[in-house]
Amino acid sequence: MKGSNAFCPTTGASLSEELHYDDRGRAERVPIDDDSPPDVEPTGELTNGERCSSATALVVHFRRSRNASGPADESIDRAAALAIRRLKRAGGGEAVWDVVVWYALAERLRRAGHDVEWMGSHAEWRCPVCYGHLRFHPVGDGVIARCVTDCRGDPSDRGERIWNAIAARYTAAFDDAVVAETLRERWW
Repeated sequence: MKGSNAFCPTTGASLSEELHYDDRGRAERVPIDDDSPPDVEPTGELTNGERCSSATALVVHFRRSRNASGPADESIDRAAALAIRRLKRAGGGEAVWDVVVWYALAERLRRAGHDVEWMGSHAEWRCPVCYGHLRFHPVGDGVIARCVTDCRGDPSDRGERIWNAIAARYTAAFDDAVVAETLRERWW
């Protein structure tokens, strides 16, 4: 993931606050060994996170996020690890983006009876076209999301594409249909 929830896309380790600059002046951070599980070794790569992380990195991010939100629960950790691996194997394209996997995971765990309301604060919505920031606008009883950079030159709602990707990923991974609009109402 990128943004305020960024982590090492390979190991899932937290990133340092200290910035390191490459030869073009771009600032990046180093993975650190802070509250990562004992089997996670930071690699020292420079990164600001990525759109798509390894299954291992997402599992580590899930555990760290859940630990910050409440007491340890091995049953949800095991269920999440299995679900993340299934979601990552379910196909390619933009649906493998971390935020898509994250919300498909949240839905899977919610349907299994786990408390997952906390998950919404551990992933940042991004434009499905350019991965830029989104601006949310209330419309009637709902909300629409528009790309801040206006990457397509139109003010269309990017939310529909996001929720369709999440629903498609969920359905492909678990052979259990989910409706994009239902997800949108629950998580947006």
